[in-house]
Formats: sequence, C-alpha cells, structure tokens
Amino acid sequence: MKKLRFKELIIISLVESSARKINLDADVNVFIGDNDTGKSSFIKSIYYALGATPPQVHPEWTQIMPITILKFAKDDIIYNMFRHGSYIVLFNENYEIINTFASIGNELSPYYEDFFDFKLKLTHSTSGELKTPLPSHYFLPFYIDQDVGWNKNWNSFDRLTEFKGWRKDLIEYHTGIKPNEYYILKAEKILMSELGKEITSELNALERVYLKAIEKNNSVLQVNIDVKQFEKDIEHLVIKLNEIKDIENKYRTKILDLYNEKAIIDHHIKLAESTIKELNKDYDFAEQLNETIECPTCGAMHPNTFAQRYIIAQDENRCYELLLQLNQEKGKIEAKISKENVELEEYSYKKNEIEAILNQKREEIKFNDYIENVGNSKLVDALKDELSILRNRIADIDGTIKNINKKMRKYVSGELQEEIEGYYFKLMKSFLFKLNVNKLKEETFKSISSSIKENGSDLSRALLAYTYSVLLVMEKYSSTYKCPIIIDSPLQNEQDDKNSVKILEFIRDHKPEYSQLILSCVDIHGVEFEGNIIELTDKYHFLSKDKFGEIFAEVQFIIDKAMKI
Repeated sequence: MKKLRFKELIIISLVESSARKINLDADVNVFIGDNDTGKSSFIKSIYYALGATPPQVHPEWTQIMPITILKFAKDDIIYNMFRHGSYIVLFNENYEIINTFASIGNELSPYYEDFFDFKLKLTHSTSGELKTPLPSHYFLPFYIDQDVGWNKNWNSFDRLTEFKGWRKDLIEYHTGIKPNEYYILKAEKILMSELGKEITSELNALERVYLKAIEKNNSVLQVNIDVKQFEKDIEHLVIKLNEIKDIENKYRTKILDLYNEKAIIDHHIKLAESTIKELNKDYDFAEQLNETIECPTCGAMHPNTFAQRYIIAQDENRCYELLLQLNQEKGKIEAKISKENVELEEYSYKKNEIEAILNQKREEIKFNDYIENVGNSKLVDALKDELSILRNRIADIDGTIKNINKKMRKYVSGELQEEIEGYYFKLMKSFLFKLNVNKLKEETFKSISSSIKENGSDLSRALLAYTYSVLLVMEKYSSTYKCPIIIDSPLQNEQDDKNSVKILEFIRDHKPEYSQLILSCVDIHGVEFEGNIIELTDKYHFLSKDKFGEIFAEVQFIIDKAMKI
C-alpha cells in the first residue's frame, strides 16, 4: 500500500527569532485552541511544506517569512522537506540533499510525477503545454481549508485553475475511475496527434505542388524566375534576418546582465556565509570568556552579559534571513536565465531557417536550369515519392493512435465507473443521514463530480459527508498515495451543540483505516480522541521566542545545508 505519513513539523522565523516544533507521529492529531492561537497558520503550513499553496495566508504570517521543515515517511522511508518561500530542498533521513527546487510548477511538480507516481497530465491554461499538475492538485482531496473549503468542494488550495478542465480529470484520477496508466497513454496519444497534425499540414502543402505539376499537360514544367519578385523576396528575408539577429543580440545582452546580477548575488552570498561563520566564532568566544571583559583600548572592565551574546545571535539570525533571501533571488535569476536561453534558442532556430531559405533562393536559378534539362517527369516522380513517405508516416501514426485507444479502453470500464459512482452514492446518502442533512436533493449529489450546494449550517456538514465519501472511495479503488487527512475548523456556520458532537464523532469514527488524521478546532465538545491532543493557549503567538534558541540550534545544520554554507 502506498502511504504518506507526517512525523514532525518545525516552523522557524529568523525575522522575529521565534520557532515551534510539533510532533505529528500519531494516527490522530487534534489541535485545540481559541481563535488567534495560530491553529490555522500551522494547519496551512503542513501541505504548504510539500509545495501546495493555501488559498489565503494571514499577512502577518507572511511578514515573518517562516521556514518549514517537515519530516515525513513515504512507504516507510523517511524524508525531510525544507521550504523557505519558493525555495524547496528535499533531504533523506540522514539530511543528505536529494534535490533542490527553485520553482514549484516547473521543477517540483515534474519531480512528483515519479516521487508520488503522479502521472496525470493537464493542459496549462496559458502556455497550452501538457504538464504535470501542481502539488495543490495532488493533495487536494485530503485537505479542507478553514477559509474556503467549507464553501465549495474541491476548492481548498490556490492555483487550481492554472490548468484547463482540471476538475473532471482530477476527480476521475483520484477516485480510480481512470488510473495512472490511462493518463500515461492519454499523454502519449496527445503527443502523437500533434505530430500527426504537423505531418498532415506538410502533406497538404506538398499535394498542392504536385497537382500544379501534373496540370501542365505532361509537358516540361517551366520554373520561371521573376527577377523583380526574386529580389523582393531576398530583400524581405534579409530584413527579417537582421531583425532576428538584433533580437538575438538583445537576448544575449539580457542574459549577460542576468549573469552579472547572479555574480553579484554570489558575491553577497559568500559575504553573508563568511559573516555567519565569524559571528559563530564571536558567540562561542563570548560564551567562553569570564563574566567581565577588558576593553583592549582603554582597559576598562565590561560585563560579558547574556544581552551582548544575544545581540551577536540576532545579527547571525539576520544574516541567515539575508542568505535565504539571496538564495531565493539567485534561484529566480537562474530561472530567468534558463527562460531567456530557451527563447534565444527559438530565435536562433528561426534565424537558421531564414538562412536556409536564403540559400535555397540562391539555388533556385540552378534548379530552374535543372528542370529545363531533366524535365517534368523526374520532378513529379520525386514529389510522388515524398508524398508516399508522408502518407506512410501518417498511416503509422494513425495505427499507433488506434493501438493507444485500444489500450486506453482497457482502463476505462463503464462497469467500474458505475460501481464507483454507486459506492460513492451509497456512502453519501448514509453520511448525510448521520450528519443530519435532510433536505439535500439526491439529484444534486448523485454524481461523484457533483458540486455540493446547500444553505446555512447544513452546507459544511454536507461538504464533510462528500469529502469522506470520496476518501473512502479512494481507499477502495484508487492507486494514489494514502495521504494524511487535514481538516481545519469543521464546526463552521454556527453549528449547535448536537450537530457539533455529530461532526466530531463522524470525523473520528469514519476516518479511512490507513489514513492519518490532523484536526483543528476551538472545542471538541467532550468528544474523545485517541492520539496526540495538543492545546494551544498563547494568543497571537503560535511561534515561541523562548524556544527559538533551542530549536535553531537543532536545525541550524539543515539550514546551512539547504543554503549550501
């Protein structure tokens, strides 16, 4: 069984010198606390640590620029994920770097294709490319967000609409209606179809040339060169070539400027690293000194106080934060360099094409002489041969697509879909009854892809029934990883005491057997949970300044490795 389990989450802010470490190594983890104790900020940070984007984050949380370090087990193998902003580092159990990621969409998402066996491909809304969706899409069924998750199903992460038609494909993927193998074949089919379109376009153009040739009443085809038109064509191509060369030069200048920026940042990184090392020495030295220090200039004695050592430590924290920011900037610049190089290559390709056309134009006069000497028959024969080659290629592609369709049909079973939909519907009816949702019409939730719509306090209970129905369908039919279920503040929309108890007991009693549960709420209304119960009591201070020194000492080597100090 493919299973993901969270072990521990450390959140540390170098900006305000605060931190917290939470043990998550239990089947059930319940966080209880009043509003403003930081429950939601913590809950949002868990899947955020793995690259998913929460829909809303409190601005004060963003300002402290938290670092997250999540320890998790995938198939009983321990990993650690470091994240600061968009910079992510994956470590193994011994904190050896496996991979680093400067971009979630372009680097982390493709990595998850193999890491989590996430073979679904969707069309990107802007580029039109067929790509692996985001971590937000992969973890979506397992998370209900406090801010938006209780208003609409399949809605608890941001950036979901970056892909066209994502909802239907994602639901069919996660629920097992269409498995991984289907989407691997679908991606292959799309690529083959695009290739077929290109070759068909080439074939159509060549057929037009062929028809013109045979229309000459089997006489010699005269390829007359219009000198004036020829000169105009050459002039146009030269102008276009010069324009592209100018654009190439601009790209090269821009890339050079980016490399200069990167060199400056590299220099600043070295300075920050050097400063951190020196501050470490100063701190160690200050701790070893006597209670008083003699001034080397005037001979006066000064107390070697904790406050002075704390100032050194604060300087070190600021340097770490600066170093993190510099590494993020460096990652962004490297991404820009990569993008500019790709675009430069495209223009270089266009330039080469035009240069090839110019060479071809220069050969046209010679070609005209050749046709006059050899005659139309050989030209027609050559066109026939080329047409035959293209038709054979199209036939091969059509055959490949037919074979792919045949393989895809093996993974699309009407009986299986009907079975899954029936199982979902049975669960949904049962769960709605248990959660005291009595007015929701069956036709509004009969399909597993339904959008759940209700009013008042019934809406959040209906959404909870739907979420658990889908999770139990996934447990039975899906090949995706069994990821931890995270539910933030389920007692929404002024639930009365009776319904509050029903909600909490339902969450506890119907949890999929092999899934970990992380629950956050203000009050559990006397409902007993076996597992890790954590009470949060400090208003406005989820992270602790008092624990910062201890936690920072524990994770400093991880930060050093992540920043390659």
